[in-house]
Amino acid sequence: MPADASNGPQKPVPLTNIEVATLWRGERSAIRLYVAALSIMAAGFGFIAFVGADTELRYLVLLAALALLGAALYVQFALRCPRCNAHLAVQSIMLIPDRCKSCGVSIARPPDLDSELDI
Repeated sequence: MPADASNGPQKPVPLTNIEVATLWRGERSAIRLYVAALSIMAAGFGFIAFVGADTELRYLVLLAALALLGAALYVQFALRCPRCNAHLAVQSIMLIPDRCKSCGVSIARPPDLDSELDI
C-alpha cells in the first residue's frame, strides 16, 4: 500500500505566488471599477443637480456608470480557482474568499498589496 494513501480527503496543492497575485490583481481591478462607477454617478448627478442640466446628460452619466459596473462584474465573474476552475465570485460577495469552497485550496493574502484600496 502506498505511503500517501489515506482514508481521509487529501489536501489540495497550495497555490503558487503567481496564481495568488493574479487573483488579487483581478479583485483589485474589479474594486477599482466599482469605485469609479460610483464616483462617476455621484459626481455626474451632483453636477446635474447643481447646474440643472437637461435629461440627455443624465442618461450619459448613467450609461457611463453602467458600462463601468458591467466591466467590474465581468472582471469579478472571470475570477476562477486555479485548481478546480470554480467561480470565486459566487463564493463570496465582492471579495475573493479565504478558501475555495469547491476544492478547499487556501487563497492567502499577499504580504504586500500595491493599492490605495488595501484593507
